[in-house]
Amino acid sequence: MLNPEPVLIVCPEEMSNGRVVECVLDCGLDSLSCSNCREAQSLLKRQRFEVVLCSDRLADGDLRDVIKMAKPAPVVVLSELTEWSRYLSALRAGAFDCIAFPPEGGQVKRTLWSALIEHARHRRKAAAGL
Repeated sequence: MLNPEPVLIVCPEEMSNGRVVECVLDCGLDSLSCSNCREAQSLLKRQRFEVVLCSDRLADGDLRDVIKMAKPAPVVVLSELTEWSRYLSALRAGAFDCIAFPPEGGQVKRTLWSALIEHARHRRKAAAGL
């Protein structure tokens, strides 16, 4: 495994995250899952994550809270609605990307690898003091 830090998956109980977990494991990465904003914030305070995959429907908080706490890790938003306005709203909130849930084919893998590459760039810049 290239990176020792896991991927955090934040999905409410009614939204099955099995497919997402499978994709993360297929990429050779470990994952931790939780079902709400409060649990995500608790995990983000204690541990670093390579990427955060987060539902845009969190009953106990705002997606923006998770995005802020996750920085510098990129956040990929999972949305059951594929409206352009949802996509733009996620990006304006600071998300790295927004993909439809349930995902199609290799969409999670492609997005996950793009986010990992971006996170590695961010780390290199930070280490170089840029």
